[in-house]
Amino acid sequence: LADFESLDKRKQKLAKQVKATKDKKLEQELEIMTKIHAALSDGNPARTVEVEKDEVKMVKEMQLLTTKPILYVCNVSEDDFTAGGNDWSKQVQEFASKEGNLSILVSSAMEAEIALLEPEEQKDFLEALGVEEPGLNRLIREAYSLLELQTYFTAGEKEVRAWTIKSGMKAPQAAGVIH
Repeated sequence: LADFESLDKRKQKLAKQVKATKDKKLEQELEIMTKIHAALSDGNPARTVEVEKDEVKMVKEMQLLTTKPILYVCNVSEDDFTAGGNDWSKQVQEFASKEGNLSILVSSAMEAEIALLEPEEQKDFLEALGVEEPGLNRLIREAYSLLELQTYFTAGEKEVRAWTIKSGMKAPQAAGVIH
């Protein structure tokens, strides 16, 4: 609803500007807004609207909440986790896949047990379950992937720090984040 209202106001202002200036770029932006507005009024998120490669930047500048990617996290029992999910989690996975989003399984009961164990015991526990890493690690990795982020490490005499940067940034760009 917030996206719908925001876009509705912008669309009205932009329509007036297009009439006054006849600017081609503004006309293209109005056309995109109209497509997204129609999708929102039908109850679909803005990310479902297909846009051309050159229009992606305009859509990003609109800063709509429903253009953001989604990571669905299904909390299941220990048994369902080792079985690869249950009927509900499989429905969520199918829905996420149709939307082009990600979903992961987590068992909060297992995570609580893992947190109480020593590192060596954690490893044995995970191996017994046939899992490579705790759900929290998977959640963080998938969130970073979805948001196209990576970690950049710096080391000095006194400390080592980890910085979150956009994937693909070169060292000089990453340095801009740090300083």
